[in-house]
Amino acid sequence: MAVTDKPDWQRLAEAIVKRRRKLVLRQADLHPRGGPSAKTLGLIESASVTSIKPHTKRGIEMALGWAHGDVDRILAGGEPTPVVEDADAPRTEVLDERPGERLLIDIVAGVGNLSDERRREILTLIRAMQQPDSPQ
Repeated sequence: MAVTDKPDWQRLAEAIVKRRRKLVLRQADLHPRGGPSAKTLGLIESASVTSIKPHTKRGIEMALGWAHGDVDRILAGGEPTPVVEDADAPRTEVLDERPGERLLIDIVAGVGNLSDERRREILTLIRAMQQPDSPQ
């Protein structure tokens, strides 16, 4: 895509969602990794913003494993430059996840030949298996 002078907010939104899904991260997972709150990220991902503060841009880049300046690069029509391979992406334990779930998510995320739909199915199954047995 050609580099432009006008920021392409929809393009940024799509790039963030794509990368987040590739890393098997929820919106809420970015904040503990240095990214914005889920509310702010939701606004960005819906292309409902016309500006982003520099510290928020950097937080998005860090949380998604992108190089410094990638948010501006995407807004200008360029491509992000992941600084880590997906399988080596840094992970942070998220407090609202059940014990062991982050490890399982990382394992599933590392299986590159699975479709996003299949990954979601596996994660749903894993979460169901972690539910305590119901009383009989």
